[in-house]
Amino acid sequence: MLDIDDELLRRQTKEEEQSKSDLDTQFEDAGDGHDKEMVTPIDPINPSIDLDPDIPDRDYAEYYISLVKRTVRKEDSFVRQVFYTVLSKDSDSPLNLGVLATTSWGKTYGIIQTLQYFQDKSIWYIGSMSPKVIIRQHGVLVDSNNQPLKPRVQELKKLIKENEDSGNEQEVEGLKGELDELKATAKVLIRLQGFCLVFLEPPHTETWNILKATLSHDRFEIEHPYVYEVPSLGFTVKNIVTRGWPSCIFASARNESKWDMWPEVQSRFLVISP
Repeated sequence: MLDIDDELLRRQTKEEEQSKSDLDTQFEDAGDGHDKEMVTPIDPINPSIDLDPDIPDRDYAEYYISLVKRTVRKEDSFVRQVFYTVLSKDSDSPLNLGVLATTSWGKTYGIIQTLQYFQDKSIWYIGSMSPKVIIRQHGVLVDSNNQPLKPRVQELKKLIKENEDSGNEQEVEGLKGELDELKATAKVLIRLQGFCLVFLEPPHTETWNILKATLSHDRFEIEHPYVYEVPSLGFTVKNIVTRGWPSCIFASARNESKWDMWPEVQSRFLVISP
């Protein structure tokens, strides 16, 4: 049988290697004068036509659950709770599910088996990721009003080039100052709506401190102080903004009575013990 921990480590390492370029090049790509290729939107699926008509009563949820139960046996309630928690990621009130079990029970296997047919991009296996890794993978640079930074940067770079060509040094200095001000007040926005966060091991302390406020559903958009140096660009972002409410699955084999983080989990999660 596949070693789940090794597989998660391999997947996380691969994602970290591929994640660095996106955020680091947002200023470098801005104002390059090249239009991005337009993506044709995909028509929404019509279940009565596009999904398998042979599924009994077209009950796709039950069909999915029955597939999972072929490998996760005698755990009907557990499979359903994990499945419905993931589905809730697209709702206005997503669920948070805590799974407590001994190490030998195989809770990690059951969770991964239940999630295996969902699109990878909508499931975030957080593990012990630090905030820096999450920023590199999912962060977008925004201005002080939490609006995308790239359009304004493109405009400023274009104006700077035009004024340099015309020899207007005073205007160039003013525009460069405005660009520097944008960099000084830049933030990183992480959109969480429509995603499911999965913790198969205790989270990084800083990551948990950022995400726990979001999981309380107190505010849809929350700003967190966090100093992050944008690699290769020579400036520092001092705040992270999380927007939206994700669903969350938290698996633990610890003795919760000895775990400082446990009261915070208890207050935010529906806790089950299979």
